[in-house]
Amino acid sequence: AIKQEISQFEHVNEITSIKGRKSGRFMLLEIIVKLDIASFEEAHKLSSQIEQRIYEKFPNVDNVIVHYEPIEKKIVKICIPQTKNEQISEDFSNSSSFLIIDYDLSRKKILNKQQKPNDFLELKEKKGIQIALYLVKEGVDIIVTTKHIENTGPYFVFKTHNKKFYVVENVQIDNLEELLKSISNKIYVKQTGEET
Repeated sequence: AIKQEISQFEHVNEITSIKGRKSGRFMLLEIIVKLDIASFEEAHKLSSQIEQRIYEKFPNVDNVIVHYEPIEKKIVKICIPQTKNEQISEDFSNSSSFLIIDYDLSRKKILNKQQKPNDFLELKEKKGIQIALYLVKEGVDIIVTTKHIENTGPYFVFKTHNKKFYVVENVQIDNLEELLKSISNKIYVKQTGEET
């Protein structure tokens, strides 16, 4: 019954363990879950919601502790919006193309690279949102971007779908391999267990 309640939360990917202990009349639950969620703040908020739901549904439980872990992804899909000159686009909606890369985190290696044209350039309204929804559907995990995307329609689409951002200062891609290594080190170091 407790497992069913926890499974109803959208971003719970796996329930690793549920341990219950009794001390007299008191019941303590310790739960470990794997979450498909972008930030620690969101993960903490979700774990609090899980705790609250258990208190509501199971009044005999006196104390609940939810520990959360990120999903360990070995391969991620990284999107780099680009200009015609193959620089990182500072205008997401009007990017001429999107470089989509399948990247192996453990081996720090490019598995596949595709240049996809921006088929939404002719749209008059909500262009960025349509592009963001398309990239979510394509399974993109990380969007390489400049600060310009913050608090825009595409930004909220990506946040809603728990996608990560890697913000760059320099739009010039001098060394793609190095850029990808720094992305994987910054965003996934805790998940892969590697130190930078």
